Amino acid sequence: MYGLPRKFNIAFDGGGIVHNLEDTNDIGFQAVRMGEGKSVPAGIYFRMLMGGITGYQDLARDNGVLLKPEQCVPMAAAVVRVFIDEGDRTDRKTARLKHVLDWLGFKAFMEKSRAYLAFEPEYFPREECQSRPVTNQLAHIDFHSQKQPGLFYVSVVLPVGRLQASQLRALGDLADQYGGGTICLTVWQNLLISDVRAENVDALKTEIEARSDPADAVPHWRGGGGDA
Repeated sequence: MYGLPRKFNIAFDGGGIVHNLEDTNDIGFQAVRMGEGKSVPAGIYFRMLMGGITGYQDLARDNGVLLKPEQCVPMAAAVVRVFIDEGDRTDRKTARLKHVLDWLGFKAFMEKSRAYLAFEPEYFPREECQSRPVTNQLAHIDFHSQKQPGLFYVSVVLPVGRLQASQLRALGDLADQYGGGTICLTVWQNLLISDVRAENVDALKTEIEARSDPADAVPHWRGGGGDA
């Protein structure tokens, strides 16, 4: 895995109401649910998108492939290897997967990727997959229950995405004190503090709101309708 450009992005989306903007990436995987009575067993699969590129107003397109979860990483590796074989690194403006797809076409590109796969990709109509929930890019705001019983995460909203070093240190202290010591980034330039125990939710909310003076442009919590 060498010879990649400075921006080559792969994103996985879980198919929930908060999505990862995976269609702006070179390779995107979208979780879909298959119901009973189809030509594949019912369950969770991933559809593959290719050729997204931020700034060009060109979103990744579904290439028709339906993958089992364990097939996604090998499929991504195969695509990357074909990109290394066929991509042009002499011009940084064209050193993205989109341009290789423009030159070769989706069909020819996928044919080349088969040489790097230990399985045969299965093509399946997208309309046969169950529809995903309506997305809501603000659904992560507020405190929300995690899948793990008794744990919550909170979104820390940053004014225009700006963050001072002192603010990040303060958030790190809060994550260590009230959460699991982890801070995640979102595609909307906000932060998530995860693994907050139920008994610490109110204390963390108070701590974040105490640092929400707009005059100081510090991180703040806002929104409503959470699970806490």
